[in-house]
Amino acid sequence: ETRGIAMNLSFDMVNGFIVDLCYELTDKQEHKKAYTKDALTWRVFKALGSRENSVDSEIHLDRLNELFLNEPKLKEYYQDSLLKKYQLSAKIAEIFSKYLTYRVDWLESWERNQPIDATKISEDEPWQMWLWQILVADISDTPHKVQKEAISKLSKQILEKHNVPENIYIFGVN
Repeated sequence: ETRGIAMNLSFDMVNGFIVDLCYELTDKQEHKKAYTKDALTWRVFKALGSRENSVDSEIHLDRLNELFLNEPKLKEYYQDSLLKKYQLSAKIAEIFSKYLTYRVDWLESWERNQPIDATKISEDEPWQMWLWQILVADISDTPHKVQKEAISKLSKQILEKHNVPENIYIFGVN
């Protein structure tokens, strides 16, 4: 302070701060990064490849076979190219990452095996629902579930135990 130098400061994005805090409050930090865009990319890549590497359950394999029968364009896109499969996985992960921020209600519907709107199902919804269910079956502590659990556990004692600052200042630069 005496020299006017600031260091070791953290400027988190608001959503990132809230998600990190929720994972800490619920003691589920081991899966905190599982739903980041980078981790989702590789998890989607693995799920798309599980048809060839059939170590998954028979139900999973049956659903995957059904998916590729009904959605051949998905498989055809990356048919013989790991690079294309990775690129597709990255795009899907980016979309799922946006859903986690802006369309949690869609993801919750898919987790209940229900379409977003039963009156008009888009052609891409079935495979997205299936893929999301596979990801959640692998790691069920999604950010929106952890946030709900953290809110239900909130108390002054819990916040003090986890050294949550008494004041949090939020500002934005546009």
